[in-house]
Amino acid sequence: MAPSNGWIDIHGHFTPPISDAERETRWHAMRDAAFLVPEPFQWSPESTIEYLDHAGIAMQFLSNIPKSLDALKSSNDYAASLVKKYPSRFGFLAALPTDDAEACLKEIERAGSELEADGFAVTARYNEVYLGDERLDPVWDELEKRNAAVFIHPDAYAPPSMGLPSPLIEVAFETTRTVVDMLYAGIFRKFPNINFIVAHCGGALPVLSGRLELLGAEPWVPNPNKITKEEIRKQLSTLFLDTAATAPTGLAPALHMVAPDHIVYGADCGVPCSTTETMEENRMRVLGYEGLEKSEREAIGRNTEAKYVVFTDDPVKRYEDLLQGKFEQTDDTLGIKYEKKEIHDDTVLLLRYNCPDQDCDIACWGWPDLHRHVKSVHHKVMCDLCTRNKKVFTHEHELFTVQELRKHEKFGDDNPGAIDQSGFKGHPECGFCRQRFYGDDELYVHCRDKHERCHICDRRNSGRQQQYYVDYNSLEQHFKKDHFLCIVQDCLDKKFVVFESEMDLKAHQLEVHPNDLSKDARRDARLVDLSTFDYRTPYQEPRGRRERDGRGRGRGRDPNTEPIPHSTAQPLRRDELAYQRQMAIQSAQSISTRTFGGQLTSSAPSTVTATPSTNLPAVGSLNINPTSQSPFESQDSLPDNHGATPQELSRRLRHSAVMDRASLMLKNDALKISEFRTSVSSYRTSAISSSQLLDTFFSLFDVPSSDLGKLVKELADIYENDAKRNELLKAWNDWRAVNEDYPTLPGPTGVLPGSTSLSTGSGGRRILKLKSSTVQSSRSTVSKQGSWGNTPAVASSKPLPVANANRAGPGKVGQTPWTSSASSSHRPSPTPSRPVSMPPSRGVADAFPALPAATKPSTTIFGLHHGAVRWDDGRSSVSTNAWGSASSSKATPSGAVSEDEGGRLADTGPGKKKGNKKKQTLYKFG
Repeated sequence: MAPSNGWIDIHGHFTPPISDAERETRWHAMRDAAFLVPEPFQWSPESTIEYLDHAGIAMQFLSNIPKSLDALKSSNDYAASLVKKYPSRFGFLAALPTDDAEACLKEIERAGSELEADGFAVTARYNEVYLGDERLDPVWDELEKRNAAVFIHPDAYAPPSMGLPSPLIEVAFETTRTVVDMLYAGIFRKFPNINFIVAHCGGALPVLSGRLELLGAEPWVPNPNKITKEEIRKQLSTLFLDTAATAPTGLAPALHMVAPDHIVYGADCGVPCSTTETMEENRMRVLGYEGLEKSEREAIGRNTEAKYVVFTDDPVKRYEDLLQGKFEQTDDTLGIKYEKKEIHDDTVLLLRYNCPDQDCDIACWGWPDLHRHVKSVHHKVMCDLCTRNKKVFTHEHELFTVQELRKHEKFGDDNPGAIDQSGFKGHPECGFCRQRFYGDDELYVHCRDKHERCHICDRRNSGRQQQYYVDYNSLEQHFKKDHFLCIVQDCLDKKFVVFESEMDLKAHQLEVHPNDLSKDARRDARLVDLSTFDYRTPYQEPRGRRERDGRGRGRGRDPNTEPIPHSTAQPLRRDELAYQRQMAIQSAQSISTRTFGGQLTSSAPSTVTATPSTNLPAVGSLNINPTSQSPFESQDSLPDNHGATPQELSRRLRHSAVMDRASLMLKNDALKISEFRTSVSSYRTSAISSSQLLDTFFSLFDVPSSDLGKLVKELADIYENDAKRNELLKAWNDWRAVNEDYPTLPGPTGVLPGSTSLSTGSGGRRILKLKSSTVQSSRSTVSKQGSWGNTPAVASSKPLPVANANRAGPGKVGQTPWTSSASSSHRPSPTPSRPVSMPPSRGVADAFPALPAATKPSTTIFGLHHGAVRWDDGRSSVSTNAWGSASSSKATPSGAVSEDEGGRLADTGPGKKKGNKKKQTLYKFG
C-alpha cells in the first residue's frame, strides 16, 4: 500500500448490487452502443479501496445517477450505507432528478437531512432536460441557500456518435453545451454561492473559453440576460475542474480559464471505460505536469472543499488524523467540529451578537435586536451596509453618530498619512438612483442589472471607462447623437441595432432594408467616402539605383536612415513600439531626395551639415496652446529622457520626425529652418492663418506637393489643439482640391495661365462657358463667311506648319504650330488633295485670334438637364467670322454645306431652294 498523500478523489462511481442477468443485459447494451467492453463490468467497494490504497488516495466521493426516480433514490440510499461502513474512505454526492423540480427539491431535503450527503451530483442532460432550463430555478435557489457543492457529469447513457462510443469524445462536448447553456441562462450570476465542479476538466470548455469571451457578448449573439464580456470571463473562472482522463493536454487550457486552486483531482474510478492502468497514467501525468510548480501539483488533490472544518489547538496534526479522532462538539449548521469543549465555548462567545461598545457586555439575539440596543442605549447607529457585507465579528463594527455616519458613507475613514489607514473611501453611490452600495462590485452589479451601457463605446475604450445610461430611452438618444442608429421601425423595436460608422449602417440598410430605399438612396449607399481615409503610397526603391548599387529589390525601412534611438527609461508598450516603427518607416519613405532634380549636380559645391540630435524640441512644448512655447522655437533647454513616461517619449519622437523631415527638405539651410520655426509659432499663436502658413511653406520648400503634404499632416498630428489641427488639415485639403483635383484650364490661346508665351491672349480664368445652343455653330459661320479656300491663292502654296517634335518640359511652353512661320519647319508636309488657304499673316495675335463671345440671349432658363433653353425674341445679331479678315466675302461658295438655325445641314448649292431659312428653332437642349 502506498503512503497516503492526503488527496481526495472527487470523481468516483459505483454500481448498486444487481443480479447476474441484469449485469449481462447491461453488457450487451453497451456493445450495441459501440462500447466494446470485453466482459460484464462488476463494481465492489473492496476493489475500489484496493486501488485507493495503491494510489495513496485518502478518500473518494461516490456518485451514480440512474435514469428513473426510484432507481435514483435506491442508489442514494446505497451510497449512504457505504459511507457509514467506510467513513474515512468514502463520501457521496447525492444524485438529483433534474427533470422534475418538485421531486428534485424533495430529494435535496432527504439527502441533506437523512442521508447526510456531502454534496450533489447532476447530469448535463437528464431525460432530455438541460441544466439551464428555467424550471430548475427553485432547485438552484435551494442549493444556493445551502452553499452546496454540485458535481456536473455528462450523460453516460448517450448514444454513440459516428460509430464511436460516447465516453470517448461526445461527453466532452455534452459538458461544454450544458455549461454554456447555464452561462447564458444566468445560473452562475443568480446563484454565486453554489460551488460547481465540472467533470473531465470541463470537456472542451477551456479550449473554447477564449472564443466565448471574445465573441459571446457581441450583438449578433442572442443574450436575453445581457451577459457581458467581463462576466463570461469571471463566471467561468469560478468553476472547479477535475483532472479525470484529461492530463496533460487538458490542463494547459484549463489553467488559462481557472486558477490552479480550482483544479481538483478526479480519477473517474468505478466505470468500464477506466482501468487501473489508465487512471495511474493520468495521475502520474498530473504530478509531472511542468506548467505548475511542484507545490501546486501536490495541492491539486487537496483543493476539494471539505464538509467540516476542524477547530483544534494542535497546529501540526494532519487533517486525516483529526477526522479519525473524537470530537467534543459538532455544529452541522456552520460545518465546524470542535476537538475540545473550551474551543467550542470560545467560538460561541465570538459568534454572538455582541455590542460593539467596549464598556457594554450585552449580547443580542440578532441584527435587528442589536440595532435597537445601540440606538436606544448608546444613542448611536451602525452602518447597515457594513453589518450586511463586512466580514468581521459583530463586536468589531463601529458606532457612529448621524453626522459621522454620513461622513463614513461619503468619505469613509480615508485619512492620508495616518498609521492605521484602512484605505476605505466610502460607499459608492449610484448617480441615477441615489442609492449607496457597499463597494464597487455591488455598484457594478446594480448598474448592470438596472441601467444600460453602450457596447460600441465599451469596445472603443476596451472597457476601461464605463459609461452608463439611466434607461434604454437615454441610451437610444446617445445612439442617435454619437453613433449611427437604424431608424427603420423594425430595428427600433428590436433595440441595439446601431453601428459604429456610417459605412456599416449603409451596409446594413442594403442587406436588410433594400426595399425601403429609393433608387438614388441605394446608389448613394454603395458609395464610399474616401476623404476620411489616410493612406500612403508604399515605399519602393527605384530599380535603376538598386541595380547600380548591386543590391536586390526590397521594401521597408531605408537602410541609410539612422536607427530608432533606444529608450533608457522604462520599456514601452507594444502599441508604442509599433507606432515608433511606423513613424520610422514613413520618414524613410517620404524624406527621400529621389525626386525630379533631386540628384542633379549643383553648380557650386556645398557642404551639408547634419542637424545634431541635441536639437530636439523640448517636451514642454508638446502642449500647443497660446501660453506655451512653440515646439520649434527653443533648442537650448532640452529635458533628459531619464524618468520620462512612454507617452512623452513617443511625442518626442514625433517632434523629432517632423523636424528631421523639414530639415532634410530644406537641405539643412539654417535660415530657412529658422523661418519654418517662426511660421509654425505664428500659426500656433494665431498670428497667421492656416492658409498663410501654407503660403509660407510654398515659398520655403522646393519639393513636390506630395512630400509637402506628408510634412503638413505630421505637423498637424503633433498639435494637441483639435481646432488648430483640423484647420491646418482643412486648408491643405482645400489647396489640393483647387490645384490638384481641378487643374487650371488653358486660355483661348492654348497657353496655361501663368506660363511664359509669345502670344498675349487673355486667359487664367478657370471658367467653362457653354455656348448658347441657338447661336450658329462654328461650322455654319465658317461656311457662310469664308472657308479656308476663300483666302488668296498665294496662301495655298504654303503648306501647313507641323508641330515641333521636341515638346516643352514642365513649366515651359513650346512653339505652337499655328503661330510658327513657314520656315520653322524644314520638312514639308504632304500636299492636300484640294486647295487649302490660310489667312494672311498679320502677326502672332492675328494668326489665330480668340473666338468672339456669343451674343447674350435675352432669356435663358436653366432646367434639371444639361444645357439651357433660350427664347428668341426676334432680334438679329451680326456674326463675325473670327477666322477670316473683316472684309471677307459673306457669300457662300458653290457647293458648300452650311447649317441652318435649326441645327440641320442645308445644301446651298445651285438649284437648291432656300425655304429652310424661314424655319426657326424655338428651343434646343445641348
